[in-house]
Amino acid sequence: MTRKVVTRAPHREVGVVNPAWLLDHAVEHESHLERRFIMVALACPVVLDIVHQPLQLTLVVDSGQGPTERKYTPDFRLTLADGTEVIVECKPAKFVDQNQNLFAQAEAALKVMGYAFLIVTD
Repeated sequence: MTRKVVTRAPHREVGVVNPAWLLDHAVEHESHLERRFIMVALACPVVLDIVHQPLQLTLVVDSGQGPTERKYTPDFRLTLADGTEVIVECKPAKFVDQNQNLFAQAEAALKVMGYAFLIVTD
């Protein structure tokens, strides 16, 4: 089950894009970067569907103090015209390096599930 956007933080934009001309559902976002990604994806003719926070993974990540279990919820799942499903994480470039271990674990787990994994930055 996906987690619901519940509260608004003063330093973040939280909202919904409702592309009724293309999708039968709204797509939530939790940042300006995510909103911009949604708009670009909607303009791409091979994108058939966008779902926000499509799943939650439990990963074992080494945080420097030994392996710890961590829950990870990626930002979006895209369904493409050829049937490919891509899990997308939108992350500001300055935070990508510090999350490389998490992203590597997520990519491996998602590959087993049949998904491609893409990190989008600003």
